[in-house]
Amino acid sequence: MKTRLLLVAAVIAAMFVSCNKKNFADTKIETGADSLNYAFGFINGVGIRSQVIGNDTLSEDAINDFCKGFTETFGVVEGKDFVKSTGFLTGVNLAKQFNSGFLFNDSTIPANKDLALEAFGFGIERKEWIMTPDSAMNFIRNTIGMAMFTGASVNPSKEDAETLNKCIGYLNAIQARNFILGGDTTAKDIKNFMKGFKKGLNSPEKDSMYVRGMDIGSKFTMNLKSTEAFFNDSNYKVNYDAIGRGAIDGIKCNPEALMTTQEAMDYFQNTSKAVIEKQNEPVIKANREFLENNKNEEGVVETESGLQYKVITEGKGPKPTAESTVKVHYTGTLIDGTVFDSSVERGEPAEFAVGQVIPGWTEGLQLMSVGSKYMLYIPYELGYGERGQGQDIPGFSTLIFEVELLEIVK
Repeated sequence: MKTRLLLVAAVIAAMFVSCNKKNFADTKIETGADSLNYAFGFINGVGIRSQVIGNDTLSEDAINDFCKGFTETFGVVEGKDFVKSTGFLTGVNLAKQFNSGFLFNDSTIPANKDLALEAFGFGIERKEWIMTPDSAMNFIRNTIGMAMFTGASVNPSKEDAETLNKCIGYLNAIQARNFILGGDTTAKDIKNFMKGFKKGLNSPEKDSMYVRGMDIGSKFTMNLKSTEAFFNDSNYKVNYDAIGRGAIDGIKCNPEALMTTQEAMDYFQNTSKAVIEKQNEPVIKANREFLENNKNEEGVVETESGLQYKVITEGKGPKPTAESTVKVHYTGTLIDGTVFDSSVERGEPAEFAVGQVIPGWTEGLQLMSVGSKYMLYIPYELGYGERGQGQDIPGFSTLIFEVELLEIVK
């Protein structure tokens, strides 16, 4: 079954910082923050090489062309160059929709670039058109209908086919206007955008490695747009130049890269762990002190992993394994007594596989016989870790469960 996609050109949202285009290889990596940014870029560069570029047989020239395009747009988030490059990519993406001569992978819908461009002009200049953006999108949906999912031919009337072309052009312009040019753009911005747009629309290099690099550089930048600093720590502000150097080294598989892939991953993860632990030091201290005191309480046993438990009632039935499915009643609280979950309060036992829950539960349940009731004291490393779970379980939380093992289901 072939699925038709509504092909609306990708657009690049305006960003929050600026970065002058440059040769990223000249960027100095001197501080811990620089190294973190480099590691982040390098990891992503390796991913781009593997998942986006893919082919290991590509020539060095092809990879260099990709990197030139990437450097052209990565970190460029405002000003004339930003407007022109995003206009260029919008033109390229729109042109690709007309390459096959028909729309939506349907040979019964002839592509008409001239009609699309006519409607694009209305949208970019914010002139009144026969449709609103919502009605244009609804027209596409209603005309294409279930054919989007079944792969059947649409066979629209000539008038409807022409309107589909216009809707595509109009919606691309509205997206460009809203997300690239912004609400209060000047005529100069539009002029620069349209210069880039027309060049992209008519570029014979639409599928070149250079253009692919430009596209990926823009999208990578877009993904960073809401991040001012890693881990919300002002000591680790986003540095596009350092990220760019790392990304290019990763894409090129540079033998003189400052880190290997594993070293970059370890550096980023270890720094993340250290920063987040420092930010949550009071919480970590309180939870560790609780466990340290609790293990000295009467009847409490601590296992090698750090799990603590206390037998309330010892059952006489069999013990589950990691492959078992069990039925239990439980109540979970934090160290301050806050109840975050309770099957007892819901009045319905929970059923789940022993090997598919948090490590503290997996270990604790295998200590219990059917009919047992235990208290489990689970350190955050065996629970939901530094991230926590939802709004009810903060990061670094010790979890306290009163658990009754009712049945081994299978």
